[in-house]
Amino acid sequence: MSGQESLKTDGFVETGRRNGHLRFELGDRKDEMDYQGIKYVNAQGTIGYIAATAEGQTINFFVSFTAKGQVITVPEIGGEFGNEVMVQNMKLHFVKMGASLKDMFEEHRRCLTTESVQMNRARLDKELDTLPQRVVDMLIAFAKQKGLDKV
Repeated sequence: MSGQESLKTDGFVETGRRNGHLRFELGDRKDEMDYQGIKYVNAQGTIGYIAATAEGQTINFFVSFTAKGQVITVPEIGGEFGNEVMVQNMKLHFVKMGASLKDMFEEHRRCLTTESVQMNRARLDKELDTLPQRVVDMLIAFAKQKGLDKV
């Protein structure tokens, strides 16, 4: 059973597909790539994710809205940031690179246990359109704040 099939049993349905473009710039490093995304939202309208595929690799981005802001779960990138980062009203939570889709989902749910989660399918679906680039932008901003762009 694939990871996507296992999340279907948790009430996730495909809400759309989109092509996107990612831009990354930090210090002397600049990179751009196109991706194809498949968006999913659970039946309760509390968790959404996008499976973004670029250059043969798929990365999943989970998001939920809470009374305090957003909780976003993504694979770790190099381990420079620890387990989670707060950027304004967004909690960016990292899971081990290579974690299965089901494990990412379970970890995202664990992060929500102390939160007042809001239900809004339409808002989640719209958020998924820009989530990959927003995560990249947040990580770049955090890296600059920590001086990692000078390395």
